[in-house]
Amino acid sequence: MRELPTTARDQSAVMHDAMRDVRTLTGLRGYAALWVMLFHYTASIEGDGILLLIARQGTCGLTTFFVLSGFILAHVYHNQFAVRVSGASYRAFLWARIARVYPLHLVTLFAWLALVPRQPADTALTFALNLFLIQSWGLTNELSWNQPSWSISVEFFAYLLLPLVVRHLSGRGLFFSILGFTFACWAVITLPYSRLIMPLAHDLGLPTSGLIFLYGLSLAQWLFVFLLGVCIQPLAASLLQRCNREGMWDSIFLSGLGVFLLLCFDRSQVWLAPFAAVLVTFGLYSDRGLGARLCGNRVAVFFGEISYALYLTHYILLWLWPLYFGLPQAPLLAAKIPVALGLAAAVHFGFERPVRRWLRNKAGDAIGCPCPQARA
Repeated sequence: MRELPTTARDQSAVMHDAMRDVRTLTGLRGYAALWVMLFHYTASIEGDGILLLIARQGTCGLTTFFVLSGFILAHVYHNQFAVRVSGASYRAFLWARIARVYPLHLVTLFAWLALVPRQPADTALTFALNLFLIQSWGLTNELSWNQPSWSISVEFFAYLLLPLVVRHLSGRGLFFSILGFTFACWAVITLPYSRLIMPLAHDLGLPTSGLIFLYGLSLAQWLFVFLLGVCIQPLAASLLQRCNREGMWDSIFLSGLGVFLLLCFDRSQVWLAPFAAVLVTFGLYSDRGLGARLCGNRVAVFFGEISYALYLTHYILLWLWPLYFGLPQAPLLAAKIPVALGLAAAVHFGFERPVRRWLRNKAGDAIGCPCPQARA
């Protein structure tokens, strides 16, 4: 990361950059949530049209979430952890993260308990793991309860490490960011932890194939995808200070979209998904040009605002649709999408946002943890 500023003017510029609300990144978050939703909602639809091919690569939306989350948090909290990580700043950061993700997770967990028929993996043990957001920490090999929340568990683990990562990247020049990015790329591509764990699992008689075991490795796998976003943020900030030409940033953004499109037609290249997300996120950081028109418009930003609610509620709605309305899953896709968006908007504006504000302001002040109000 760039060296710490030495003048008041430099300090002011960096502070302004850190608190800048990058609308394009909010819009990207909305598109990512829509992509994940379409992936789940079209799973039972047969066909090979281009829209279905794109929808079936909805896991790329999840990959984008992880890269984007690391990037935005590094953008917002760089100044807070650049000099030192104190106990107070660490508590404030964690409280802000808990206020952001936990209330809605808790509500959707109990909504699943009350409304959705119990699945084989929905046990008392996995409920407790979900309750404490540790279901993805290698303690179980099964997806359970409101299944999309497994990624929130991984992110929460990443939150515990983020202040230390940002602290060690800050003030050491861009070389360390490039080094961290290179290491994360190597880990994402080669999966060294899988090579270490698979033989051990085989010796212990644990399952070593299929999605179930891979879920047990999700903590390591997705932690490095998150780290990609953390490491590229100082590179993007440094480049933005030196060059703000729209054409260059749009070229980076479009190259990422091109890789995503390639993945929709060639699923064997799925390992490229994190790097497509890196390019798209990097290219949108300038908040200008074509990227701003596509991802910074009011509709995209609205989708971004309700994206977390959409992500945690759409899968519950997918189960409730045939159970309570007696309608098949495949047809009526055009009806399910606006219902899901309407539910997400109601949950976001009626519960998620006011509860988050209350926790960050009143409850945060009460425990001595004032939280930054930047959107993250």
